[in-house]
Amino acid sequence: MSDHEEAIGDNRLLVGDWELLGKAHTFLQPFASATLYAEGDDSSISQSLMLMDMLLLHYEEQQIYQSDEHSDERMVRAIDMGWFILSKYYRLTDEVPVYAAALLLDPRKRIAYIKQNWPKEWHEDTIASATAFWQKEFNYEQPSDHPSTPTSMPP
Repeated sequence: MSDHEEAIGDNRLLVGDWELLGKAHTFLQPFASATLYAEGDDSSISQSLMLMDMLLLHYEEQQIYQSDEHSDERMVRAIDMGWFILSKYYRLTDEVPVYAAALLLDPRKRIAYIKQNWPKEWHEDTIASATAFWQKEFNYEQPSDHPSTPTSMPP
């Protein structure tokens, strides 16, 4: 037996361990893609919600897939816990209307993205909170003592 095999002892990976690593690698591929997509100067707030939507959908699909009789209980627990944490942070975005405003102002997404990807019962509150945020932070009215059009030409 070589020195490294002796040092490893009973800690070597068995066939089942390699299978679990393969499943984990496959499951984590969308996370690697999302990370690469979101890095750099082109990332945006609306992009983060879109990626969270995509990852939550991935979790939900995997929860169904992993629930059959051939599933690995360790993968099922890991998927359930990951879904729980991601959905917790996703729900926190409801408390900050800038996320919805960012989606509505993104020309590639706008209201169509919300209607297509979010439950119908979220639409009205989401749009209302984004509108209120916009009006409070950015919709400044001109002072009434300044006419909007000149009344005469300057000398």
